[in-house]
Amino acid sequence: MYMLLTDKVYAFILVLPKVEAQKSEKDQSCILGEDTQISWKFSGIEKPQVTWFLNDQPIPTNDRFQVTEIDDGTSELSIHQAELADQGIYTAMATNSVGKAEAKITLSIIIKPMITVNLDGSLQAIKEETMTLKIVASGTPKPDIVWMKGNNEIKPNDRVHKTTEDHDDNYIYTLVISHVEPEDQGEYSAKIFNIGESLVSNKCKVTVSKPPIFVVKPTALTVKQDEKACLKIQIDGYPTPKIIWLLNGKQLKAEEGVQMQFNPVTNEAMLVIENVDLEQHAGSITCRLENEYGNEEERVKLEILAAPIITARLPQQRETVTGQDVTLKVVAKGSPRPSAQWFFNDQPIVSENLSVNEANNEYQLVIKRATIEKNEGAYRIVLKNDVGEVHSNSCVVTVLEPVKLKQVVPTSNEAQLKCGETFEITVDVSGKEIPEVRLMKDGEAMQFTNVETTRYKFVVANVQLQHQGVYMVIAKNKTSTEEMTVTLNVTAPQEFAAPGTCDELDRAQLHAKWSTDIKSS
Repeated sequence: MYMLLTDKVYAFILVLPKVEAQKSEKDQSCILGEDTQISWKFSGIEKPQVTWFLNDQPIPTNDRFQVTEIDDGTSELSIHQAELADQGIYTAMATNSVGKAEAKITLSIIIKPMITVNLDGSLQAIKEETMTLKIVASGTPKPDIVWMKGNNEIKPNDRVHKTTEDHDDNYIYTLVISHVEPEDQGEYSAKIFNIGESLVSNKCKVTVSKPPIFVVKPTALTVKQDEKACLKIQIDGYPTPKIIWLLNGKQLKAEEGVQMQFNPVTNEAMLVIENVDLEQHAGSITCRLENEYGNEEERVKLEILAAPIITARLPQQRETVTGQDVTLKVVAKGSPRPSAQWFFNDQPIVSENLSVNEANNEYQLVIKRATIEKNEGAYRIVLKNDVGEVHSNSCVVTVLEPVKLKQVVPTSNEAQLKCGETFEITVDVSGKEIPEVRLMKDGEAMQFTNVETTRYKFVVANVQLQHQGVYMVIAKNKTSTEEMTVTLNVTAPQEFAAPGTCDELDRAQLHAKWSTDIKSS
């Protein structure tokens, strides 16, 4: 308001209020729960009255909202313990009788960052797989994040990716590292901040590991006798797995003829066996991988090709008895397992009585109920596989027969003869081998009167008293013994007897009788 003095005539001029100075920025922020002030300076003639509005609504004066007017025209709004509802557009309206003026400012309420899901203290990452670290935080405005490994900021690259996802009033921050390598081990953390505050997450110790695996597995191997066997593998795992080679369950050691190689750059390993031997090396080879996080193993077959070799021969000769079974056997080795062909007198044998004991490498031929006519002769075997063949020695089989003793004369086992008659023993003897035939009288050896091939004869043309007794024929060979007995009794005297024979008995009897008669008379 201005006053003009003219000839003592006074004139008063009123001026509209106006904003003289902005005491605050155009946009202002305040941390949730803290105090803040908004102020504007106005001028005008007459002095304006200032009214405050929030989002076009008058602000009541209370314990949290207070307005202070300063003599220089400044109006200050104090907000105590700001709340989320306090954010918005604040308007200061200056009014006098001439008019009004207003000033506006936007107040934002800042929420300090807070971590709701923190990092774990440790993480076991698998080599060459993907590892993920995750933090969930809240705050207004949306907090920023800086991922750290040790004291160094992690920069995104082809393997490292950072993502942020809004979820309700929270933000999910993720660090993804693909194709994890051992150099990714270390302590990971994150700095989370907005204009209100900065936070540091827990530290997470990342350890990179990997249970053993076969990148390239061993494969079955076929090698000829005395050649070199070489098995190759490629492995992975962290720490680098220990490689153990086993042959038929027994651990192999690097020694003469056995080499174990490993290339740490390519993770390739190789087992080399010089001069393989069917007996020593054929079977299964196991490759076992071990580290502190697990183990893995693969088993393959090592087949060694070898021509047949006979390790236990046929006997030169074999004897059996008619009607009994005979088993011929050889032990042989070879790979692949040899097939067998038996021969009898150089003719192939086709029989169901052939067998192979694979566990003991035995090849058997069983001759059932052997006879001389069908089974006596020379036997051999031929063993053959893809690598070669071998012929056995010949075995001569002899079929023996037990003793057969047939009594021809006399027809019974007791002979009653008179002095002077003829006494005869005749037997037929057979068997293989040819039996030994003996004649015994009362335990003493006698000679046969005549032997014709298989017929044995003993004859006494003029039987005397001394010829009586027990006669025994014994026939014996390797397989059996047979015997027969004949008891000879000499009883009747002859009317005319030669001296020293049966008439002596008669005379003795007659003399004894005459002596008795004289004594009686």
